[in-house]
Amino acid sequence: MKRTIIGALLTFILACVIMYFEKFYQTMGLPNLSDISTLQSIAEKAAPLLLTPFSQFMNEEYTSIIAWGVAGFAGGAIAKSYARTLILSLINIGLAILIILAMPTALNAMYSISTVPTEYDWGFAVAAVLIAALVGSSLTMSEEEE
Repeated sequence: MKRTIIGALLTFILACVIMYFEKFYQTMGLPNLSDISTLQSIAEKAAPLLLTPFSQFMNEEYTSIIAWGVAGFAGGAIAKSYARTLILSLINIGLAILIILAMPTALNAMYSISTVPTEYDWGFAVAAVLIAALVGSSLTMSEEEE
């Protein structure tokens, strides 16, 4: 259980960091992580992008898919189990949804970005994390764990 929780948290943090440095670093610079309002503004900008990967894919923007993929690979390497990777991917999308629901401006931003139904975007996000996590876990899984 510890591997699943640690893998899920690190996966989500890594996806947010990749999204921030790809999209917002040039305009916002290095964030002051001790300031809560800075973290809130990063979450308001990154979470809607992370939850709309299929809409962005349809508009030829691949950043959120890459962020979920790289983060999912790292989380899968930590989880080392196929069942844990499924739970890991669902926890990550659940965290992103909770952030979106907690911040109304982020929810509005997500709906403005989305060009397809929300369930398509969220399913695509789960698949992006899950597929990369399965690859990461299969590379680190030992013979006894299979």
